[in-house]
Amino acid sequence: MYSVQFGVYLSMYFLNAWPRNTFVPLMLGSAVEAMGVGILAWALWSGHLPSIFGMMAMTGAGTGLRLMPASLHAVGFFPQHVATVVSLMAVALPLGGTLALTVMSSVFNNTSGIASSSPLRNAKTLNQLPPQDLSDVIYKAMVGHEAASPQKFLAS
Repeated sequence: MYSVQFGVYLSMYFLNAWPRNTFVPLMLGSAVEAMGVGILAWALWSGHLPSIFGMMAMTGAGTGLRLMPASLHAVGFFPQHVATVVSLMAVALPLGGTLALTVMSSVFNNTSGIASSSPLRNAKTLNQLPPQDLSDVIYKAMVGHEAASPQKFLAS
């Protein structure tokens, strides 16, 4: 949460002190957020906790940098339609997040090898697996390979 606050305060500085426009925080925030998300994917794959926390902070700062300037930038282009622009921005962010979450959960479900009919989708079944088999299932879901047959794990 502190990283988003850092981004918001930095954005306030860019908007009110220097350079007093919306382009710099929008571009910088977009670049920082994209780099943070990109490197976060590697950090999650490698499991390196300091990198994960650092990239989450970097992504949050980029998000904070983009929050306010986006609405101000849009209002600057359409000053006669402030209510329409603000309403559109208020709907676009949550709708985009919902759509992205839907797409990514579908991709994960299709690449993890844990199908909807798999007994491995049940947390109770996963908790009953031996530690070695559980780590194997987690690793295969993480790297996106087809998981081994659920019968192998349930037969143990």
